[in-house]
Amino acid sequence: MFCPNCGAQVQPDQLFCNQCGTRQPIDEPAPQPAAAEPVAQPVVQPVVQQVVQPAPVVIVQQAAPKPVRGPFNAVAIVSLALGILAVIFFWFPYISWIFCLSGLICAIIALVNVKKKNARNKGFAIGGLITSILGTSAVAIYVLIIILLGASSLIVNGAQRSAMQAWEQEYNDYYT
Repeated sequence: MFCPNCGAQVQPDQLFCNQCGTRQPIDEPAPQPAAAEPVAQPVVQPVVQQVVQPAPVVIVQQAAPKPVRGPFNAVAIVSLALGILAVIFFWFPYISWIFCLSGLICAIIALVNVKKKNARNKGFAIGGLITSILGTSAVAIYVLIIILLGASSLIVNGAQRSAMQAWEQEYNDYYT
């Protein structure tokens, strides 16, 4: 069976066309004429044209698929913790250098994991890198200040010692 409007194939039990939405005519069985009844003249009925409304178009929006989250990046959290410890304990240079170097190594490994494996916690890895660099800088500045203070105290003590020796020499020469 075909649609009278668009010509698309329609199943016999369908009421509407899948293509244009036109209502399909219903085939009614023809009545059986009675044998004894006289044949009546056909009655002419006016033809009424049916206005066909197109089927409403329904647009279904599908939700965007959720991005697949990568594996959890525990090394990034370790790098951040080591970086924070490096910043906190910078006045203990021997301990802080261990924190600084370990934090830098862990931060680099975490950033490589983020790039290669699409791992999560990139912010923790960057935070670990920054705090490890800050801790390294703080330790370097602290050690430099300690060295400079020690050197200046040696210079001052040496100057005082040489002045004292000169005074002693002059005193001994004058009173002896």
